[in-house]
Amino acid sequence: MHRKSAGHIVPGPGFLTLAEELGLEWDDERTFVDEHVKRVFDHYAKGSRRKRS
Repeated sequence: MHRKSAGHIVPGPGFLTLAEELGLEWDDERTFVDEHVKRVFDHYAKGSRRKRS
């Protein structure tokens, strides 16, 4: 889940908690979020090439 804040996409509160649990690290929260949001948008814009089982 996410929310938009002044033109900026902000993930729900569980996003950073999950990222920490997965061992991801960041110096700048906004840059970290922006990079991961872009990765998700790019993935779905291209379409997933993975087959569902």
